[in-house]
Amino acid sequence: MGQNDVMEVSGENGDGPWTTRNEKIFIQLMDEEVKSNKSGETGTFTREAWKRIRSELIRLTGYSYTKEQVINKYNALRMLFNKLHCSHPDCSGVSGSRSIGEVGIGPLTAGMKECQALLNTMDDLDEDSYNKVLEKLHGDVLWRQMFMDMPEKRRIAWIKKL
Repeated sequence: MGQNDVMEVSGENGDGPWTTRNEKIFIQLMDEEVKSNKSGETGTFTREAWKRIRSELIRLTGYSYTKEQVINKYNALRMLFNKLHCSHPDCSGVSGSRSIGEVGIGPLTAGMKECQALLNTMDDLDEDSYNKVLEKLHGDVLWRQMFMDMPEKRRIAWIKKL
């Protein structure tokens, strides 16, 4: 999927041009909001936080998302993540780090070190594939979490398609 390909998460039409790039920006903005502790104390985003996120999203993407589009995308991402993550037998629903997991997207705890440690156990992985995985996982907590939660067979198939 290219950087500007449209990725339909909610399954509904009319929720704005949520390209992969714009979606990634949105997730990063939410993560930064939590990490800055502007909203982290309550475990939810305040009205001011939503305004900051939306304003910065509009500035960075050039698309004038409505408040409803932003909230709907947040809810769609939260449901998707919970569906993907909590179908895993080890899903506890508890996050050990301060990230968007604490404001309702789910337990996002996979760090780059954990992913790299797992990659290092894959002896048959060539350098090119290894580097492609690192590029994909760098800076994207959702991909890291999904990578860690994938069964080994599917993880290998995913890597081969990169």
